[in-house]
Amino acid sequence: MVQYEGEHLWPGILGQLSVITSFIAAIFCAVAYFIATRKQEMTEQKSWLSAGRVFFVVQAVCTLLIGVFLYYIIAKHYFEYRYAWEHSNKQLPMEYLLSSFWEGQEGSFLLWMFWNAVLGLIVMTRSGRHEPYVMLVFGAV
Repeated sequence: MVQYEGEHLWPGILGQLSVITSFIAAIFCAVAYFIATRKQEMTEQKSWLSAGRVFFVVQAVCTLLIGVFLYYIIAKHYFEYRYAWEHSNKQLPMEYLLSSFWEGQEGSFLLWMFWNAVLGLIVMTRSGRHEPYVMLVFGAV
């Protein structure tokens, strides 16, 4: 990797690490909740439920971090990143910089991931005995 003078690599690297971690956590979350739906014994089911919860929270936190890093790139005008270069410029006022966050396809998907994480956290705490079935879908999405 060639680093040029004045290049800002750390937000991109941390964002990419957050994407990978979120994806892996989502897979493990879905698997844990799937196994929890198949277990009849309550102690085993609770163990898989708690693992699924942990993985979903990790996924939600990483999704939030992805958004933070992307907005940081846009707000600081780091045009070495394609998304900032294509969807923002220095003349935009702050409210338009915020909306450029979800203007592109990647940003729109990130916005949907964010709302999936928020709704998943709400559902996880309120779904009761249906939690493994409902959160299996949220984890898979």
